[in-house]
Amino acid sequence: MLVNVSDTDYVKLYHGGPYLLWPREKNKIYWEITDLQGGVIHQDTTVGDMAGHMGFTHNVPLSDSMQVSAVILHDSIFDFMTGAVSQLACKTVDTLYWKPNEIIPGVFTYRWEFVGVPNQGISVMSAGSVADKELQVRVYPNPASSRLIIEPGTNEPKAISIYNVHGQLVYFEEHSVGNRELNIQDFATGTYVLMLDQTQYELFQVAR
Repeated sequence: MLVNVSDTDYVKLYHGGPYLLWPREKNKIYWEITDLQGGVIHQDTTVGDMAGHMGFTHNVPLSDSMQVSAVILHDSIFDFMTGAVSQLACKTVDTLYWKPNEIIPGVFTYRWEFVGVPNQGISVMSAGSVADKELQVRVYPNPASSRLIIEPGTNEPKAISIYNVHGQLVYFEEHSVGNRELNIQDFATGTYVLMLDQTQYELFQVAR
């Protein structure tokens, strides 16, 4: 991620991910900006060709910092080399701070800038997800409204976890056995990542 525009109370961010993924109209980024105590400053969703651009206003003191979380989702990435189609859920997190720049001795300019941590995305799906697809987990209905049925396939998971697009754990269950029917009536509408033993993933939507 990069800072495109910076003012005391306005920041415009750029995420290069959507320009590497095809078809571009399938791109979707869920943004969340928080203060260092976890209070939400801004949330946004950007889609399509321009998904990598997002601006927001704020009233954070210049002596404080802000944390930016961006989760890019793409449910049907097309690989031109192999013709394969795959899913992506990648989370990038970095911190904005009011950075001084000494242009000449004793004269400073300032702008909001990323710390850089390094600025690399982390797969919400996990590195083992492709191989684990062979287990043939079934998650339905998708989209879902009030209940979600999980058929885990050949291997019984020891734990079921569900994360929202901000990487927050919203459901956890240990020692699950067989098919499971989960009550999701209290889930907000949107996209979620289902993890079985933190290795096998599925994306599902909650819609009403």
